[in-house]
Amino acid sequence: MTPAWVVSFRFTERSVVLNTYDGHWKDEDRADFMPIDDWRLVDLVIWKYSSKMHIFINNYEFATYDMNTPLYKSNTMRITGDLEILGVKMNGWSVEGN
Repeated sequence: MTPAWVVSFRFTERSVVLNTYDGHWKDEDRADFMPIDDWRLVDLVIWKYSSKMHIFINNYEFATYDMNTPLYKSNTMRITGDLEILGVKMNGWSVEGN
């Protein structure tokens, strides 16, 4: 199993949960506030550097998360929640997901 990291927007709980899966779930980090209003268009940028994930919402750094696994082992990311993703870019190029 390839390590994966998760960003979960939980609107009903008004929180965001960040976690890493590497054969088992690590300790989750939780932001107990929701930085996004329901049904608002936002710019979400996730930047990975070393073993950290930096999350920006509308150019504001919302969170920095230590993924607890070396970055070179990680090639999967999941974003969950009641969201509609309009586009994804990696290294400036548009990508498609499944």
